[in-house]
Amino acid sequence: MSKTFNPKIVKQLVLPVLKMNVDEPIYVKFIDAVMEKEKVEKDENGADKHGTIQIGHVIELRDGEEFHMVIGSVLLSTLTESYVDASYVDKCFMITKLAKKGSGARGYHPYLLAEIEL
Repeated sequence: MSKTFNPKIVKQLVLPVLKMNVDEPIYVKFIDAVMEKEKVEKDENGADKHGTIQIGHVIELRDGEEFHMVIGSVLLSTLTESYVDASYVDKCFMITKLAKKGSGARGYHPYLLAEIEL
């Protein structure tokens, strides 16, 4: 007699990154407060360039899958101004990344952000 092996995942330690495309809304629920992580990139000379990045732990509501989501400064500012003390956690949102305004390093993507109910 053959047994099937079906372990239960208790905690997913490495998550895929949820990519946002311009003008395509995503529907997410924040699981934890946005956290700052170290980011290492290569500069034009190939040397390591250290910085930070803001990461949100979310559930994509259409399929229930967990993701990490890069939270840009404009989106983070809107979240933290509207939801003090990370009160956006356990809430659901429709987020739409809009076309970039400005150019170069001073350019930014504005966002449409709406809290939703299921």
